[in-house]
Amino acid sequence: MIPSTRWPWFARWFAHRVAARVRSEFSAVMVHGLEPVRELARSHPTLWVANHTTWWDPMVAILLGTHVLELETFAMMATENLVRLRFFGLVGGFGVDRSHRRDGALATRHAAALLDRPRRAVWIFAQGDTHPPAEPVRFHGGAASIHRHAPSSIVVPIGLRYVFGDDPRPQMWLAIGTPIRELPPGAAGTAILEREVMRCLALVDDRTGAFSPLWPVHARGDGLAARLLSRLASAVVWSFGRRFEAALGIDAQRVLGPADGATTTRAREREKQ
Repeated sequence: MIPSTRWPWFARWFAHRVAARVRSEFSAVMVHGLEPVRELARSHPTLWVANHTTWWDPMVAILLGTHVLELETFAMMATENLVRLRFFGLVGGFGVDRSHRRDGALATRHAAALLDRPRRAVWIFAQGDTHPPAEPVRFHGGAASIHRHAPSSIVVPIGLRYVFGDDPRPQMWLAIGTPIRELPPGAAGTAILEREVMRCLALVDDRTGAFSPLWPVHARGDGLAARLLSRLASAVVWSFGRRFEAALGIDAQRVLGPADGATTTRAREREKQ
Protein backbone atom coordinates (compact mmCIF):
# COMPACT_ATOMS: atom_id res chain seq x y z
CA MET A 1 0.00 0.00 0.00
CA ILE A 2 1.30 3.46 -0.89
CA PRO A 3 0.08 6.15 1.53
CA SER A 4 -0.91 9.61 0.36
CA THR A 5 1.73 12.35 0.36
CA ARG A 6 -0.70 15.19 -0.39
CA TRP A 7 0.78 18.69 -0.62
CA PRO A 8 -2.09 21.15 0.02
CA TRP A 9 -0.70 24.01 -2.08
CA PHE A 10 0.09 21.73 -5.02
CA ALA A 11 -3.31 20.06 -4.76
CA ARG A 12 -5.10 23.42 -4.98
CA TRP A 13 -2.96 24.58 -7.89
CA PHE A 14 -3.40 21.31 -9.75
CA ALA A 15 -7.18 21.35 -9.13
CA HIS A 16 -7.41 24.80 -10.66
CA ARG A 17 -5.68 23.52 -13.79
CA VAL A 18 -7.89 20.44 -13.93
CA ALA A 19 -10.87 22.80 -13.89
CA ALA A 20 -9.39 24.70 -16.82
CA ARG A 21 -8.83 21.44 -18.73
CA VAL A 22 -12.39 20.29 -18.08
CA ARG A 23 -13.71 23.64 -19.36
CA SER A 24 -11.80 23.18 -22.60
CA GLU A 25 -12.54 19.49 -23.16
CA PHE A 26 -16.27 19.39 -22.26
CA SER A 27 -19.06 21.49 -23.68
CA ALA A 28 -20.95 21.41 -20.36
CA VAL A 29 -20.67 20.07 -16.83
CA MET A 30 -24.11 19.35 -15.37
CA VAL A 31 -24.58 18.57 -11.68
CA HIS A 32 -27.47 17.30 -9.58
CA GLY A 33 -27.54 17.38 -5.77
CA LEU A 34 -24.48 19.56 -5.14
CA GLU A 35 -25.95 22.14 -2.76
CA PRO A 36 -27.41 19.66 -0.21
CA VAL A 37 -23.93 18.18 0.38
CA ARG A 38 -21.91 21.41 0.28
CA GLU A 39 -22.23 22.32 3.96
CA LEU A 40 -22.45 18.68 5.00
CA ALA A 41 -19.04 17.98 3.47
CA ARG A 42 -17.54 20.99 5.25
CA SER A 43 -18.86 19.96 8.66
CA HIS A 44 -18.23 16.18 8.42
CA PRO A 45 -15.70 13.79 6.88
CA THR A 46 -17.21 12.32 3.72
CA LEU A 47 -16.66 9.09 1.79
CA TRP A 48 -17.56 9.54 -1.88
CA VAL A 49 -18.45 6.32 -3.73
CA ALA A 50 -18.64 6.44 -7.53
CA ASN A 51 -18.81 4.24 -10.61
CA HIS A 52 -15.70 4.03 -12.82
CA THR A 53 -15.74 4.23 -16.64
CA THR A 54 -12.81 6.41 -17.71
CA TRP A 55 -9.53 8.05 -16.71
CA TRP A 56 -11.48 11.30 -16.33
CA ASP A 57 -13.07 9.95 -13.13
CA PRO A 58 -10.15 10.85 -10.82
CA MET A 59 -10.19 14.31 -12.39
CA VAL A 60 -13.82 14.63 -11.27
CA ALA A 61 -12.74 13.93 -7.69
CA ILE A 62 -10.13 16.69 -7.94
CA LEU A 63 -12.50 19.09 -9.69
CA LEU A 64 -15.46 18.58 -7.38
CA GLY A 65 -13.71 17.81 -4.10
CA THR A 66 -10.77 20.21 -4.15
CA HIS A 67 -11.74 22.96 -6.59
CA VAL A 68 -15.50 23.32 -6.10
CA LEU A 69 -16.15 22.18 -2.51
CA GLU A 70 -12.67 23.19 -1.26
CA LEU A 71 -12.18 19.97 0.68
CA GLU A 72 -9.00 18.12 1.56
CA THR A 73 -9.58 15.41 -1.03
CA PHE A 74 -8.00 11.94 -1.27
CA ALA A 75 -8.65 9.07 -3.67
CA MET A 76 -7.82 5.37 -3.73
CA MET A 77 -6.16 4.18 -6.93
CA ALA A 78 -4.32 1.14 -8.22
CA THR A 79 -0.72 0.90 -7.04
CA GLU A 80 0.65 0.40 -10.54
CA ASN A 81 -0.93 3.64 -11.76
CA LEU A 82 0.33 5.60 -8.75
CA VAL A 83 3.85 4.23 -9.28
CA ARG A 84 3.68 5.27 -12.94
CA LEU A 85 2.26 8.72 -12.11
CA ARG A 86 3.86 9.58 -8.80
CA PHE A 87 2.77 13.21 -8.74
CA PHE A 88 -0.84 12.03 -8.39
CA GLY A 89 0.08 11.20 -4.80
CA LEU A 90 0.78 14.91 -4.23
CA VAL A 91 -2.87 15.70 -4.95
CA GLY A 92 -4.23 13.02 -2.60
CA GLY A 93 -3.87 9.67 -4.34
CA PHE A 94 -2.98 6.57 -2.31
CA GLY A 95 -2.29 3.18 -3.85
CA VAL A 96 -3.67 -0.29 -3.25
CA ASP A 97 -2.75 -3.63 -4.79
CA ARG A 98 -6.05 -5.52 -4.77
CA SER A 99 -4.33 -8.79 -5.60
CA HIS A 100 -2.95 -8.88 -2.04
CA ARG A 101 -5.53 -9.16 0.72
CA ARG A 102 -3.25 -7.59 3.32
CA ASP A 103 -2.61 -4.60 1.05
CA GLY A 104 -6.35 -4.06 0.71
CA ALA A 105 -6.77 -4.15 4.49
CA LEU A 106 -3.98 -1.59 4.94
CA ALA A 107 -5.50 0.72 2.32
CA THR A 108 -8.91 0.43 4.00
CA ARG A 109 -7.47 1.46 7.35
CA HIS A 110 -5.45 4.26 5.74
CA ALA A 111 -8.59 5.63 4.09
CA ALA A 112 -10.51 5.40 7.37
CA ALA A 113 -7.69 7.20 9.22
CA LEU A 114 -7.91 10.06 6.71
CA LEU A 115 -11.59 10.52 7.56
CA ASP A 116 -10.85 11.90 11.01
CA ARG A 117 -12.07 15.50 10.71
CA PRO A 118 -14.51 17.79 8.87
CA ARG A 119 -13.64 18.90 5.33
CA ARG A 120 -11.81 15.61 4.68
CA ALA A 121 -13.06 13.62 1.67
CA VAL A 122 -12.01 10.20 0.38
CA TRP A 123 -13.12 9.05 -3.07
CA ILE A 124 -13.53 5.36 -3.89
CA PHE A 125 -14.21 4.09 -7.41
CA ALA A 126 -15.71 0.93 -6.02
CA GLN A 127 -15.80 -1.07 -9.27
CA GLY A 128 -12.02 -1.23 -9.01
CA ASP A 129 -11.27 -1.08 -12.73
CA THR A 130 -12.93 0.89 -15.51
CA HIS A 131 -16.06 -0.72 -16.95
CA PRO A 132 -18.25 0.15 -19.96
CA PRO A 133 -21.13 2.44 -18.91
CA ALA A 134 -23.76 -0.08 -20.06
CA GLU A 135 -22.58 -2.74 -17.60
CA PRO A 136 -24.48 -3.17 -14.30
CA VAL A 137 -22.67 -1.59 -11.36
CA ARG A 138 -20.89 -4.20 -9.23
CA PHE A 139 -18.78 -2.97 -6.31
CA HIS A 140 -15.97 -4.45 -4.27
CA GLY A 141 -16.48 -4.34 -0.51
CA GLY A 142 -13.82 -1.73 0.30
CA ALA A 143 -16.12 1.27 0.64
CA ALA A 144 -18.37 -0.43 3.19
CA SER A 145 -15.28 -1.53 5.14
CA ILE A 146 -13.90 2.01 5.19
CA HIS A 147 -17.17 3.34 6.60
CA ARG A 148 -17.14 0.61 9.25
CA HIS A 149 -13.69 1.80 10.39
CA ALA A 150 -14.71 5.47 10.15
CA PRO A 151 -18.30 5.48 11.48
CA SER A 152 -18.38 9.27 11.85
CA SER A 153 -18.00 9.66 8.08
CA ILE A 154 -20.96 10.29 5.83
CA VAL A 155 -21.16 8.28 2.61
CA VAL A 156 -21.99 10.23 -0.55
CA PRO A 157 -23.02 8.16 -3.61
CA ILE A 158 -22.32 9.77 -6.97
CA GLY A 159 -22.91 8.68 -10.56
CA LEU A 160 -20.62 9.84 -13.38
CA ARG A 161 -21.50 9.94 -17.07
CA TYR A 162 -19.80 11.37 -20.18
CA VAL A 163 -22.33 11.97 -22.93
CA PHE A 164 -22.03 12.96 -26.57
CA GLY A 165 -24.66 15.27 -28.05
CA ASP A 166 -24.67 17.62 -31.02
CA ASP A 167 -21.48 19.39 -29.94
CA PRO A 168 -18.22 17.65 -30.96
CA ARG A 169 -17.13 17.88 -27.34
CA PRO A 170 -18.79 15.56 -24.80
CA GLN A 171 -20.76 16.66 -21.77
CA MET A 172 -19.94 15.66 -18.20
CA TRP A 173 -22.96 14.73 -16.04
CA LEU A 174 -22.64 14.25 -12.27
CA ALA A 175 -25.53 13.09 -10.08
CA ILE A 176 -24.97 13.22 -6.32
CA GLY A 177 -27.30 11.02 -4.32
CA THR A 178 -28.72 11.20 -0.81
CA PRO A 179 -25.95 11.12 1.84
CA ILE A 180 -25.87 7.97 3.97
CA ARG A 181 -25.07 8.34 7.67
CA GLU A 182 -25.28 4.67 8.65
CA LEU A 183 -24.33 1.72 6.48
CA PRO A 184 -24.60 -1.96 7.43
CA PRO A 185 -21.32 -3.89 7.26
CA GLY A 186 -20.32 -6.40 4.63
CA ALA A 187 -22.32 -7.40 1.57
CA ALA A 188 -25.47 -5.64 2.76
CA GLY A 189 -23.68 -2.29 2.85
CA THR A 190 -22.08 -2.88 -0.55
CA ALA A 191 -25.49 -3.73 -2.05
CA ILE A 192 -26.90 -0.44 -0.74
CA LEU A 193 -24.04 1.49 -2.32
CA GLU A 194 -24.57 -0.26 -5.67
CA ARG A 195 -28.27 0.56 -5.57
CA GLU A 196 -27.74 4.21 -4.66
CA VAL A 197 -25.09 4.81 -7.34
CA MET A 198 -27.34 3.12 -9.91
CA ARG A 199 -30.11 5.51 -8.86
CA CYS A 200 -27.75 8.39 -9.49
CA LEU A 201 -26.92 7.03 -12.95
CA ALA A 202 -30.63 6.62 -13.71
CA LEU A 203 -31.12 10.33 -12.94
CA VAL A 204 -28.54 11.13 -15.60
CA ASP A 205 -29.74 8.61 -18.16
CA ASP A 206 -33.40 9.64 -17.84
CA ARG A 207 -32.78 13.35 -17.09
CA THR A 208 -35.27 13.10 -14.22
CA GLY A 209 -33.30 15.16 -11.70
CA ALA A 210 -32.83 18.91 -11.34
CA PHE A 211 -29.47 19.41 -13.05
CA SER A 212 -27.71 22.73 -13.28
CA PRO A 213 -24.45 23.79 -14.98
CA LEU A 214 -21.41 23.79 -12.75
CA TRP A 215 -19.78 26.80 -14.39
CA PRO A 216 -18.94 29.49 -13.65
CA VAL A 217 -17.15 28.47 -10.47
CA HIS A 218 -14.54 30.69 -8.79
CA ALA A 219 -14.32 32.92 -11.88
CA ARG A 220 -11.42 35.34 -11.48
CA GLY A 221 -8.86 37.12 -13.56
CA ASP A 222 -5.24 35.95 -13.60
CA GLY A 223 -2.11 38.02 -13.91
CA LEU A 224 0.60 37.47 -16.50
CA ALA A 225 2.66 35.15 -14.29
CA ALA A 226 -0.42 33.11 -13.41
CA ARG A 227 -1.36 32.80 -17.09
CA LEU A 228 2.13 31.58 -18.00
CA LEU A 229 2.02 29.02 -15.18
CA SER A 230 -1.45 28.01 -16.33
CA ARG A 231 -0.22 27.28 -19.83
CA LEU A 232 2.58 25.12 -18.47
CA ALA A 233 0.25 23.33 -16.05
CA SER A 234 -2.33 22.72 -18.78
CA ALA A 235 0.34 20.96 -20.82
CA VAL A 236 1.21 18.82 -17.79
CA VAL A 237 -2.42 17.89 -17.17
CA TRP A 238 -3.01 17.06 -20.83
CA SER A 239 0.17 14.99 -20.99
CA PHE A 240 -0.93 13.14 -17.87
CA GLY A 241 -4.31 12.37 -19.40
CA ARG A 242 -2.83 11.01 -22.61
CA ARG A 243 -0.31 8.87 -20.71
CA PHE A 244 -2.96 7.51 -18.37
CA GLU A 245 -5.28 6.73 -21.28
CA ALA A 246 -2.48 4.94 -23.13
CA ALA A 247 -1.47 3.05 -20.00
CA LEU A 248 -4.99 1.74 -19.54
CA GLY A 249 -5.27 0.85 -23.22
CA ILE A 250 -8.69 2.49 -23.54
CA ASP A 251 -10.07 4.07 -26.68
CA ALA A 252 -11.17 7.66 -26.03
CA GLN A 253 -14.39 7.32 -28.04
CA ARG A 254 -15.39 4.33 -25.92
CA VAL A 255 -14.69 5.85 -22.51
CA LEU A 256 -16.31 9.20 -23.21
CA GLY A 257 -19.65 7.97 -24.52
CA PRO A 258 -22.36 5.54 -23.44
CA ALA A 259 -21.46 2.06 -24.68
CA ASP A 260 -24.79 1.53 -26.42
CA GLY A 261 -25.64 5.14 -27.24
CA ALA A 262 -28.92 4.80 -25.35
CA THR A 263 -28.33 7.82 -23.13
CA THR A 264 -27.89 10.24 -26.03
CA THR A 265 -30.81 8.72 -27.95
CA ARG A 266 -33.22 9.10 -25.02
CA ALA A 267 -32.08 12.67 -24.41
CA ARG A 268 -32.69 13.69 -28.03
CA GLU A 269 -36.10 12.02 -28.07
CA ARG A 270 -37.14 14.00 -24.97
CA GLU A 271 -35.95 17.25 -26.57
CA LYS A 272 -38.22 16.61 -29.58
CA GLN A 273 -41.29 16.02 -27.42
